Amino acid sequence: MTPKQYYRRFVSFYGIIWGALFSAPVVAAFFPPVLSAALFPPLGPGQFVIVAKLVVLIFGVAGTMIVYFAKDFSPLSAKGSRWGVLLGATVFSLVMFCVYGALWFRFVRIIDLGEGNDPDVISVGYERSAYANQNFPRETDWEMFKARLRTEEQINTLFTPTSVAASRAALFLAYALFWLAAVIMSSLPVLFTLRDEEDRKKARAVADKLLSASAPRD
Repeated sequence: MTPKQYYRRFVSFYGIIWGALFSAPVVAAFFPPVLSAALFPPLGPGQFVIVAKLVVLIFGVAGTMIVYFAKDFSPLSAKGSRWGVLLGATVFSLVMFCVYGALWFRFVRIIDLGEGNDPDVISVGYERSAYANQNFPRETDWEMFKARLRTEEQINTLFTPTSVAASRAALFLAYALFWLAAVIMSSLPVLFTLRDEEDRKKARAVADKLLSASAPRD
Protein backbone atom coordinates (compact mmCIF):
# COMPACT_ATOMS: atom_id res chain seq x y z
CA MET A 1 0.00 0.00 0.00
CA THR A 2 1.52 3.30 -1.10
CA PRO A 3 0.65 6.80 0.17
CA LYS A 4 -0.80 7.57 -3.27
CA GLN A 5 -3.16 4.58 -3.10
CA TYR A 6 -4.15 5.50 0.46
CA TYR A 7 -4.96 9.15 -0.24
CA ARG A 8 -6.77 8.32 -3.48
CA ARG A 9 -9.23 6.29 -1.39
CA PHE A 10 -10.33 9.50 0.32
CA VAL A 11 -12.48 10.07 -2.75
CA SER A 12 -15.22 8.08 -1.03
CA PHE A 13 -18.03 8.37 1.51
CA TYR A 14 -15.60 8.32 4.42
CA GLY A 15 -13.38 10.79 2.61
CA ILE A 16 -16.33 13.17 2.37
CA ILE A 17 -16.75 12.94 6.15
CA TRP A 18 -13.03 13.66 6.56
CA GLY A 19 -13.29 16.58 4.14
CA ALA A 20 -16.22 18.07 6.07
CA LEU A 21 -14.25 17.86 9.32
CA PHE A 22 -11.10 19.23 7.70
CA SER A 23 -12.88 22.24 6.20
CA ALA A 24 -14.86 23.19 9.33
CA PRO A 25 -12.29 25.65 10.77
CA VAL A 26 -11.88 27.35 7.38
CA VAL A 27 -15.56 27.69 6.43
CA ALA A 28 -16.54 28.74 9.97
CA ALA A 29 -15.78 32.38 9.10
CA PHE A 30 -18.50 32.38 6.42
CA PHE A 31 -21.34 31.40 8.77
CA PRO A 32 -23.39 33.55 11.18
CA PRO A 33 -21.57 34.40 14.44
CA VAL A 34 -23.11 31.73 16.68
CA LEU A 35 -22.67 28.87 14.19
CA SER A 36 -19.19 30.14 13.36
CA ALA A 37 -18.25 30.07 17.05
CA ALA A 38 -19.59 26.51 17.33
CA LEU A 39 -17.51 25.32 14.37
CA PHE A 40 -14.40 27.01 15.77
CA PRO A 41 -14.21 28.60 19.23
CA PRO A 42 -13.76 32.36 19.63
CA LEU A 43 -10.18 32.63 20.85
CA GLY A 44 -9.59 36.36 20.82
CA PRO A 45 -7.58 38.48 18.37
CA GLY A 46 -7.81 37.61 14.71
CA GLN A 47 -4.09 36.88 14.33
CA PHE A 48 -4.26 34.28 17.09
CA VAL A 49 -7.34 32.67 15.56
CA ILE A 50 -5.56 32.34 12.19
CA VAL A 51 -2.57 30.64 13.83
CA ALA A 52 -4.88 28.35 15.85
CA LYS A 53 -6.75 27.33 12.68
CA LEU A 54 -3.48 26.56 10.90
CA VAL A 55 -2.42 24.36 13.81
CA VAL A 56 -5.74 22.49 13.67
CA LEU A 57 -5.43 21.99 9.91
CA ILE A 58 -1.94 20.56 10.44
CA PHE A 59 -3.52 18.23 13.01
CA GLY A 60 -5.97 17.13 10.32
CA VAL A 61 -3.23 16.15 7.88
CA ALA A 62 -1.22 14.58 10.72
CA GLY A 63 -4.22 12.45 11.67
CA THR A 64 -4.35 10.83 8.24
CA MET A 65 -0.59 10.26 8.34
CA ILE A 66 -0.81 8.64 11.77
CA VAL A 67 -3.35 6.18 10.40
CA TYR A 68 -1.24 5.44 7.32
CA PHE A 69 2.05 4.87 9.14
CA ALA A 70 0.29 2.72 11.74
CA LYS A 71 -1.22 0.49 9.03
CA ASP A 72 1.01 -2.46 9.92
CA PHE A 73 0.33 -2.14 13.65
CA SER A 74 -1.34 -5.43 14.59
CA PRO A 75 -4.64 -3.99 15.95
CA LEU A 76 -5.13 -2.19 12.62
CA SER A 77 -4.04 -5.05 10.36
CA ALA A 78 -5.99 -7.82 12.11
CA LYS A 79 -9.66 -7.94 11.13
CA GLY A 80 -10.68 -9.10 14.59
CA SER A 81 -9.36 -6.02 16.37
CA ARG A 82 -9.52 -3.21 13.84
CA TRP A 83 -13.11 -2.30 14.66
CA GLY A 84 -12.19 -2.13 18.32
CA VAL A 85 -9.65 0.55 17.40
CA LEU A 86 -12.34 2.41 15.45
CA LEU A 87 -14.70 2.17 18.42
CA GLY A 88 -11.97 3.49 20.71
CA ALA A 89 -11.33 6.48 18.43
CA THR A 90 -15.08 7.14 18.23
CA VAL A 91 -15.52 7.02 22.01
CA PHE A 92 -12.52 9.30 22.59
CA SER A 93 -13.85 11.71 19.97
CA LEU A 94 -17.27 11.80 21.67
CA VAL A 95 -15.70 12.32 25.08
CA MET A 96 -13.62 15.25 23.81
CA PHE A 97 -16.68 16.65 22.05
CA CYS A 98 -18.53 16.63 25.38
CA VAL A 99 -15.55 18.27 27.11
CA TYR A 100 -15.40 20.90 24.39
CA GLY A 101 -19.14 21.50 24.65
CA ALA A 102 -18.94 21.90 28.44
CA LEU A 103 -16.05 24.38 28.12
CA TRP A 104 -17.87 26.23 25.33
CA PHE A 105 -20.97 26.77 27.47
CA ARG A 106 -18.79 27.74 30.45
CA PHE A 107 -16.57 30.31 28.73
CA VAL A 108 -18.36 31.51 25.57
CA ARG A 109 -20.87 34.34 25.82
CA ILE A 110 -23.42 35.19 23.13
CA ILE A 111 -24.28 38.89 23.51
CA ASP A 112 -27.64 39.78 22.01
CA LEU A 113 -27.44 43.25 20.42
CA GLY A 114 -31.11 43.63 19.68
CA GLU A 115 -33.39 42.95 16.76
CA GLY A 116 -31.77 43.33 13.36
CA ASN A 117 -28.22 43.00 14.67
CA ASP A 118 -26.03 39.92 14.68
CA PRO A 119 -25.01 38.86 18.18
CA ASP A 120 -21.44 39.18 19.35
CA VAL A 121 -19.77 35.95 20.44
CA ILE A 122 -16.80 36.24 22.79
CA SER A 123 -14.86 34.06 25.20
CA VAL A 124 -14.22 35.12 28.78
CA GLY A 125 -12.17 33.91 31.73
CA TYR A 126 -13.11 31.87 34.75
CA GLU A 127 -12.37 34.66 37.25
CA ARG A 128 -13.66 38.22 37.32
CA SER A 129 -11.25 41.04 38.01
CA ALA A 130 -11.32 43.15 41.18
CA TYR A 131 -12.65 46.01 39.05
CA ALA A 132 -15.61 43.92 37.86
CA ASN A 133 -16.36 42.59 41.34
CA GLN A 134 -16.34 46.13 42.75
CA ASN A 135 -18.37 47.83 40.05
CA PHE A 136 -20.65 45.05 38.80
CA PRO A 137 -21.20 42.71 41.75
CA ARG A 138 -24.71 41.65 40.70
CA GLU A 139 -24.59 41.89 36.92
CA THR A 140 -24.25 38.77 34.83
CA ASP A 141 -21.53 38.50 32.19
CA TRP A 142 -24.14 39.18 29.51
CA GLU A 143 -25.36 42.34 31.30
CA MET A 144 -21.80 43.63 31.75
CA PHE A 145 -20.96 43.27 28.08
CA LYS A 146 -24.28 44.25 26.52
CA ALA A 147 -23.80 47.95 27.27
CA ARG A 148 -20.05 47.95 26.61
CA LEU A 149 -17.62 47.30 23.82
CA ARG A 150 -16.66 43.64 23.45
CA THR A 151 -12.99 44.42 22.84
CA GLU A 152 -10.03 42.42 24.11
CA GLU A 153 -9.12 45.31 26.38
CA GLN A 154 -12.59 45.28 27.90
CA ILE A 155 -12.58 41.51 28.34
CA ASN A 156 -9.22 41.65 30.11
CA THR A 157 -10.49 44.50 32.28
CA LEU A 158 -13.55 42.60 33.47
CA PHE A 159 -11.78 39.23 33.79
CA THR A 160 -8.27 38.50 34.95
CA PRO A 161 -5.95 38.11 31.93
CA THR A 162 -4.60 34.83 33.30
CA SER A 163 -8.08 33.30 33.51
CA VAL A 164 -8.94 34.52 30.00
CA ALA A 165 -5.77 32.96 28.57
CA ALA A 166 -6.35 29.71 30.49
CA SER A 167 -9.98 29.38 29.38
CA ARG A 168 -9.06 29.95 25.74
CA ALA A 169 -6.19 27.48 25.96
CA ALA A 170 -8.59 24.89 27.40
CA LEU A 171 -11.14 25.58 24.64
CA PHE A 172 -8.50 25.20 21.94
CA LEU A 173 -6.97 22.04 23.42
CA ALA A 174 -10.35 20.32 23.80
CA TYR A 175 -11.35 21.32 20.27
CA ALA A 176 -8.02 20.20 18.77
CA LEU A 177 -8.12 16.80 20.52
CA PHE A 178 -11.74 16.23 19.50
CA TRP A 179 -10.91 17.22 15.96
CA LEU A 180 -7.81 15.03 15.76
CA ALA A 181 -9.73 12.02 17.11
CA ALA A 182 -12.58 12.67 14.66
CA VAL A 183 -10.14 12.91 11.73
CA ILE A 184 -8.49 9.62 12.76
CA MET A 185 -11.94 8.06 13.20
CA SER A 186 -12.94 9.03 9.64
CA SER A 187 -9.55 7.93 8.22
CA LEU A 188 -9.62 4.42 9.68
CA PRO A 189 -12.45 3.09 7.44
CA VAL A 190 -10.51 4.38 4.41
CA LEU A 191 -7.53 2.29 5.48
CA PHE A 192 -9.69 -0.75 6.27
CA THR A 193 -11.42 -0.59 2.89
CA LEU A 194 -8.13 -0.38 1.02
CA ARG A 195 -6.60 -3.20 3.08
CA ASP A 196 -9.62 -5.45 2.39
CA GLU A 197 -9.23 -4.78 -1.33
CA GLU A 198 -5.55 -5.71 -1.15
CA ASP A 199 -6.38 -8.90 0.79
CA ARG A 200 -8.92 -9.91 -1.85
CA LYS A 201 -6.38 -9.29 -4.64
CA LYS A 202 -3.79 -11.40 -2.82
CA ALA A 203 -6.33 -14.18 -2.27
CA ARG A 204 -7.26 -14.16 -5.96
CA ALA A 205 -3.58 -14.20 -6.94
CA VAL A 206 -2.95 -17.21 -4.68
CA ALA A 207 -6.03 -18.99 -6.03
CA ASP A 208 -4.97 -18.32 -9.63
CA LYS A 209 -1.48 -19.62 -8.87
CA LEU A 210 -2.86 -22.81 -7.33
CA LEU A 211 -5.18 -23.37 -10.29
CA SER A 212 -2.31 -22.80 -12.68
CA ALA A 213 -0.11 -25.27 -10.79
CA SER A 214 -2.82 -27.94 -10.66
CA ALA A 215 -3.83 -27.59 -14.30
CA PRO A 216 -2.85 -30.65 -16.42
CA ARG A 217 0.08 -30.14 -18.70
CA ASP A 218 0.42 -31.59 -22.16
